[in-house]
Amino acid sequence: MTIETLGIDIAKNVFQLHGVNRNGRAALKRRVMRDQLLAALAQIGPCTGRSCPFLSVPRPQFRPAQR
Repeated sequence: MTIETLGIDIAKNVFQLHGVNRNGRAALKRRVMRDQLLAALAQIGPCTGRSCPFLSVPRPQFRPAQR
């Protein structure tokens, strides 16, 4: 498994790891707990990393209901 870029969706206790290969195809999809993160990253090896905190993820804008 060769991972070129690893994305990490960070949260309070659970992290989602998504790795893609050189062709942009998914090579890893994994959910890890906070205490398992370093061990999981050590198994993956060197790659380019990206983090995605929840607050920076684009979300639809909601408008209050009209009365």
